[in-house]
Amino acid sequence: MKNTLKKIPLVRTLARRLRSLRRRLTARRTGRATLPRGTADRSVDRAWGDDYALTRVEWRDQGPTPALLARARSLSRNTVAWDILPARIWLVFCAALLEAGDRETAERVLRTWVAKKPNAFEALATCLPVARFARDIGVRSGPVERAAAAADVLAANRDADIFGAYVAGKTIAVVGNGPGNLHSGLGATIDAHDIVIRFNNFPKGYEADYGSRTDIWVRGAHREVADRYVIEHFGLVVWEMDLFRNLLEVPSHGDILSRDTRFSPDRVTHIDTATKLSLWESSGLLLPTSGAQILWMLKERLGSLQNVDVYGFSTLDDTDDYGHFFDGLGDMQRRHDVSGEGAFLRTLFADPVTGSAGDPLHRWERSAREQVAAADVASEGGAHSDVAAPAPARVTIVGSAYREYDPAAGKTGGPGGVLATQRVALGDEYRGHPIEYRFQGTDKAELRERLGVQIAGLSGKIADIIIGAEHIRTDPGILRMIDDGRTPLFVCHELGSAYGAYLLGAPYVLVYHQQGSTLQEMRSIGRTPTPHETNVVTRLERLICDNAQKVFFPSLGARDTYRATSRDGLDGHANFADWALYNTVSAVDHDDDASDRRHLIASLRRELRLPAKDEQTDVFLSVGDFNHDKGLDRVPALLERHAALSGRRVVWIAVGAASDKERFAELEAQSKHWNFTARLIGERMTHDRLLALLDDADYYVMLHRNSIFDLATLEAMRAGKALILSPVGGNTEVDLDGNVLFVTEETIDDACRVLETRDPVEWGQRNRRVFEDEFSLERFAGRYRRMLDEQLDALAAEDAAPAVAGRSVA
Repeated sequence: MKNTLKKIPLVRTLARRLRSLRRRLTARRTGRATLPRGTADRSVDRAWGDDYALTRVEWRDQGPTPALLARARSLSRNTVAWDILPARIWLVFCAALLEAGDRETAERVLRTWVAKKPNAFEALATCLPVARFARDIGVRSGPVERAAAAADVLAANRDADIFGAYVAGKTIAVVGNGPGNLHSGLGATIDAHDIVIRFNNFPKGYEADYGSRTDIWVRGAHREVADRYVIEHFGLVVWEMDLFRNLLEVPSHGDILSRDTRFSPDRVTHIDTATKLSLWESSGLLLPTSGAQILWMLKERLGSLQNVDVYGFSTLDDTDDYGHFFDGLGDMQRRHDVSGEGAFLRTLFADPVTGSAGDPLHRWERSAREQVAAADVASEGGAHSDVAAPAPARVTIVGSAYREYDPAAGKTGGPGGVLATQRVALGDEYRGHPIEYRFQGTDKAELRERLGVQIAGLSGKIADIIIGAEHIRTDPGILRMIDDGRTPLFVCHELGSAYGAYLLGAPYVLVYHQQGSTLQEMRSIGRTPTPHETNVVTRLERLICDNAQKVFFPSLGARDTYRATSRDGLDGHANFADWALYNTVSAVDHDDDASDRRHLIASLRRELRLPAKDEQTDVFLSVGDFNHDKGLDRVPALLERHAALSGRRVVWIAVGAASDKERFAELEAQSKHWNFTARLIGERMTHDRLLALLDDADYYVMLHRNSIFDLATLEAMRAGKALILSPVGGNTEVDLDGNVLFVTEETIDDACRVLETRDPVEWGQRNRRVFEDEFSLERFAGRYRRMLDEQLDALAAEDAAPAVAGRSVA
């Protein structure tokens, strides 16, 4: 009903007039634009604001004119001007000077501006050419680095003319937001073109008249344009703003550009300076619409508009209804020369032979901490060379895992648990280099809010990579370390902190603890990644792995699982280690005394209503989340067969988070019909209670589908338990003395015969010996020292190398 009313001309006209009336009433009530508080003479502030607007538009439309350059050079030496001119006018001056090739004055302006203006770095990032220049001369910060990286991608795409390559040889439908196509029934005709171009906030729901496909999305840089964070289904996203001759007016647009150029770098471009200039020279239009600019861009790339059809263009529809077809709003007639633009566009469609005007309608139709050079700002300004600083001679090793580590809450496994064990094994110093450790802090909610644009449309697992990176990138201690001339060498136990190290330009080693790729882990818990998530995490994993000094895994099987489950070509440039950083038991377990847990066993037996244990009872324990990879749903087939063949009483206790709730519920329902006793605990348990259950068990059983090198397996070996595993991933690497019974669906009966004849006590003792010989804390420490030796020796060999070079870009 709502859409139907909007299609009635009278309703659309009324909506337009009401909007105009509201603007006039608001203007009368509020007067002129609000000015900063404490201004003595508001007319002066208005005048300076107008001066900034005029200066910005002069540079945007005409480039570095002699008059603009003269003002920039003169005012930059005027001490009063620095105090009274709007802060962002200096960015315009700096950009104009750069475009004119006067880098010396541009650098003096930039360094003076940064020294004098608070919050300079955030504002600096709104001007992409100046952000690139700032980065190149060493005036760096997080916002500047992100803006400069976005500018690099946009400049490369402009120079490669990805727009021209994309549209070459295609039939194209350019679909505006004007109402002229309502009730036309031309949707199918529009979609039949090779390429369909749409603008700004085009909606769904009008497919019959406006079509459904979008291959190129042209977006303005004004506040009203909604962010579309899922852009993988577009062939291109074209920003209407000339991003190298303007300042971003909307704060979130810098984040959007950073996100999209990082995750979809081959899809983002803009309407460049040359296109806008040639359009102005040919048309005389002071402010052409986005549609006119795209049509001109197409004509320049294709040579003619012979294969281009236009729909929903109010400038060509011979109508006085200039509102959007979907809401009746819009201010085209107020901001643009509608009749002049319409006349010009018709000339673009003129017959190339006769020159007669054509009808375009309905034919067939893109670092380290915020810092400034220590040198005083020169009043006259000398040229600063781009000589790189010498490499820091001192190294601080930083172990990092953006995960919670809380033994009291049962959070002792995963990357956080391994990092805690690394702290126990290595302490606070190695080879004269201090070692620091970074876990997840308490700022996650604040970071999530701050990074809202960057993580829009991403599930928690992928969003945590970006959040973890920001946690590391902005860590005050790490930034002080860099400021003090120390090189942080990161040992990262998950992707987020590794990404943060990459963003800092610091060397890092990645120890990859996941059960395969991130996409595989998501699927394992019943989560189907969206195309946007697939694109983002694939690019992130490639970037992080390709730029690591080396990528280690907790087993060679884990490395093979990663390769098998990652997208094609993901590890093409990654330096994968050919030996494993095997884990050991959790940090809280060393110097553990099992006698301290005896009182817990009786309590847990009562709580879980476990049957009394006697010589005819076999107790099996499994520890792992209820999901596809952990394979807990495969265990009952073995236990049912063992109970049936042996006649013994079988008890199975399975503990882990019910990350795949449907799988867990299905197991609970099946348990009512099993011929053995089962206790399925769908939540994680505190570590002392878990170890008490392990003490009371006879066998530890895990029939993984994918396995890296479970800490719980090592716990069972250390506790001297008989070990039953599936022969996948890292599981095979713990069988060093016939100490593991491997089971598949095809070998269940054979496994049951072993269970009937093999002494679980002797079997468990064998597992304990293998653990002490190969997987103890001492062996763990030795492997990590070997890894650190390699990295420290490599850094020493680099001597004066100033930074990590040759990075890939996402």
